[in-house]
Amino acid sequence: MSARPGKAASRRLFELSELILELQRSATRQPAEAFTDWIFSTVGKHVSFDSALWAKGHATLAGAPAMRTWHAYRQPQPLMAGYAKIAPPQPLLADALHSPGVPVVANVRDGRFDPFVEYLAKHGIAHAVNACNVDSMTGLLNYIALWRTNGEGPFTEDERLFVQAAFPHLVEAYTRNRMGQVLRREGRAGGRRWTAAAADCTGTLHYAEDGFARMLREEWSTWKSAQLPPPVSEAIASGKAERIVGAALVWRITPVQDLFLIEVRRCSPIDSLTPREREVAVYTSQGLSHKEIAALLGLAPATVRNHLAAASRRLQARNKAQLAVLVRTYD
Repeated sequence: MSARPGKAASRRLFELSELILELQRSATRQPAEAFTDWIFSTVGKHVSFDSALWAKGHATLAGAPAMRTWHAYRQPQPLMAGYAKIAPPQPLLADALHSPGVPVVANVRDGRFDPFVEYLAKHGIAHAVNACNVDSMTGLLNYIALWRTNGEGPFTEDERLFVQAAFPHLVEAYTRNRMGQVLRREGRAGGRRWTAAAADCTGTLHYAEDGFARMLREEWSTWKSAQLPPPVSEAIASGKAERIVGAALVWRITPVQDLFLIEVRRCSPIDSLTPREREVAVYTSQGLSHKEIAALLGLAPATVRNHLAAASRRLQARNKAQLAVLVRTYD
């Protein structure tokens, strides 16, 4: 006869389910600038803590991760800058990196933190539970630390396990929130065929939707890095909107404030069109007449008709309606 979970375990499962549902509902609704604080306040309903930290970066082959952003919750934002000045090694982060996906409980007075104890005590940090994950393909890294004062006591095993179960859902909600913000700013809703990511001007990934890295390897089978492959990085470096058609994939690169939206899908018949044929097909799908397209492109209406006929033949579209459906499906 199988053992039945006790009341405490059942309650924890219910709380975890509540948290996941709240994350799913709010990931695309909450404003990005307040979302990290919202996550921590929501987690705080289930695990008691006084302050916290969320850091993002990417793992490097050299060993130490390259951290890009640090967001302190109920702590001054310069907290980590002062912490890093004391000594380069960061034991809390090192603990979490040693076992990705498995949170680690720490007491900052256990001896390993001696150079930091006074600084951490100044900020009311006596106990911590730390967790990190590293995407196996991109190296994108998320790290969180929940902190308690000395008076609150150490984190329990039950709390550590709750953080372990919740952490991947926190990261997924965070990524959906950030990618939703980038897509909204660009005025795109995303789509089933396109998978999106966001990178900076150096071609380094900041966020990526699930499946982006796997799709990337259909074009570059050995790629495994937070740094996008050279053709994509070089296109980003131009600072302009770009469209790249590869052997297996099609890319759209669009500047969005201080980041670049990178969308990718598998090649389709529409990608066999010449740039001019595709341009005419897109305008036609938007309902423009031959004359209107001719005026926009500086062509004769007869030339527009020829391009449209060629596009229809390539796509095996019998009429403008079929052509419009194909264009909207893939673009």
